Amino acid sequence: MVISIAIAAYIGIVWLAVRRFRRSNLAVAFSLAPLAPSLVAAAEQDSIVWFVVFAPYAYAFALSGIPFYFLFRRLGWLQIWVTVPTSALLGGVMAWVSGITHLGPDGSIVNGITALQFVDFGAMTGFVFWVLALRRHMPADTPWASLAAGPLSM
Repeated sequence: MVISIAIAAYIGIVWLAVRRFRRSNLAVAFSLAPLAPSLVAAAEQDSIVWFVVFAPYAYAFALSGIPFYFLFRRLGWLQIWVTVPTSALLGGVMAWVSGITHLGPDGSIVNGITALQFVDFGAMTGFVFWVLALRRHMPADTPWASLAAGPLSM
């Protein structure tokens, strides 16, 4: 029930963001970025069940990143070197909130899912979000700007 409410809130916030800022790429990023960890978890475990189970939680956890997007937008901190580490930190916080504090697979309480994997999932979500919504904020003279824009240039 709580997960359903979180997903509904997430969808509502995405809809408001699109209406307010008139940026469809922002809606795509908010919609697709939380799916990245779910896809990786499913591929790791070689089972679509992990995707079905993990995706609702990924959207619920992604709610924690929305205030940071608006704060960083106001501060002008929408670069990749801010977005990805902040998302990784939020992934670690979500692991702690979920009660997963083990760093290694020994003693893990959830089939080998560890706090470091949550950090990785957070960083992955932040990177996918940045690529889909924010890559245009990177200065053109940055050495790796062409790599980020590469085949995704619009």
